[in-house]
Amino acid sequence: MQSITNKSLKKSLTLINSLLTKNLDFAYTQTILLNELQELIYPDTYQTTSSNFDYNDSILSKTVHNERIYTSNSHPFKGFSSEIKSYTKISLISSTETTLGFLVLLDTKERNLSTLDISLLKEFAQILTDTIEKHEENQRIQEVFADFMHKAIHDLKNPLTSISLTSELLKRKAEDPKMVISFCERLEKANHRLLSNLEKLKSAFPVEDNNFKLVINEIHIEDLFNEVKSTINNVNIITENHIENNIYADYHRLKEAIILLVGHIYSNENTDIKVNAYTRENEAIIEIAHKENVDSPSTSLTISKMLVEMHGGSVEITSNSHYICLPLNTP
Repeated sequence: MQSITNKSLKKSLTLINSLLTKNLDFAYTQTILLNELQELIYPDTYQTTSSNFDYNDSILSKTVHNERIYTSNSHPFKGFSSEIKSYTKISLISSTETTLGFLVLLDTKERNLSTLDISLLKEFAQILTDTIEKHEENQRIQEVFADFMHKAIHDLKNPLTSISLTSELLKRKAEDPKMVISFCERLEKANHRLLSNLEKLKSAFPVEDNNFKLVINEIHIEDLFNEVKSTINNVNIITENHIENNIYADYHRLKEAIILLVGHIYSNENTDIKVNAYTRENEAIIEIAHKENVDSPSTSLTISKMLVEMHGGSVEITSNSHYICLPLNTP
């Protein structure tokens, strides 16, 4: 297992461990984080020798009466001190019911957890889970935002370059009225693209919302679709809804994501667009279908992806459809 290197996460885990030690007198406490790429452990002071902590061990995965807390007078460590007489494992379960890892507590004496002990451990496990989820969310948003900024700057440079070059040409062709008119039209188009991109940035990240937090509410799909159609009434949008229950998301951010995707598609002269909502396994899918292949990047597409990924979802693209995929869960 590897040590946790993120300073912000380590600082939070240190504080939680300190509070845990003050409230429950265990000899050692460790937080085990699991993901698709690696296993992380904190703190690493008590790492075992040899094969270390085997989280696939039958003892580790075992639960009692489907509880998320398991305690035993034996432990699944190899090469660890024989003085350890008590082992307690608490699963860290995310809001989407996935296992983020475990809180492991070891002691030099046998322990029988009281009702108060169990209650405190559950509270600490929840604090740990919330901390880890927030860290992962921040990491994901930072990665998406870095990618977004790279693409947005590229899209903003194009009209600025066009304005600069056209202005230089105007100076040289001032004696030709037709040429001047043509260059002025280019300037207007470049200016429009620039202002349009800035408006998209403003709508996605309003100035008054300094932390860009999502406001999750229950959303009625039909109402959402009707508002999308009224907002972009110059596009022929046909909507269908096959989701029986309402979904949960930030209404304004999700609406903006749909509008931006439609704008991305419509900018490629696809005038007949079908928007269809349905469920797929544990996801709510909003499919935006069109007639022609739309594969060129744009600021609209980039911002839309970021807004959806802030919800923990993704945007999938095929030759004739764009899919907004959102986790199908309630608060």
